[in-house]
Amino acid sequence: MRIVIDTSMIFSLLLGKNKRMRDTFFDPTHIFYAPNYIMGELFEKKEKIMKCSALSEFEIYELFHRILGKIEFVAENFVASEYKSQAFGLVRTLMRMIFRLSLYHCN
Repeated sequence: MRIVIDTSMIFSLLLGKNKRMRDTFFDPTHIFYAPNYIMGELFEKKEKIMKCSALSEFEIYELFHRILGKIEFVAENFVASEYKSQAFGLVRTLMRMIFRLSLYHCN
C-alpha cells in the first residue's frame, strides 16, 4: 500500500507510545511518501519530542534513523500546486489536533 504521511505521524512514532502504529509503519508491504519540508518541522520540535517520548534519547535517534529509511521523500516542486492546496486544506486541522493530543498526553 502507498501512503502519504505527515509530520504528526512521525511525531507519534517518535513518542513511542503506540506499538501498533510502529508495527504498521514498519510493515514491509507499505510504502510511505512525505514532502522534504517535514525534516525541518521535525528538527524544530526535537526538544519537545525528547521531553515527551517514552523512549530514551538513543532509542529516539535509532527509531528516527529507521523511520527515515522507510520514507520516500518527494520534492515539493514535483507536486502540482492545485493538489498541494487541496491537500493542505484537508489535513491542516487534523494535523494540529493530532499533534496537540500527542503533546497533551505526554504530561
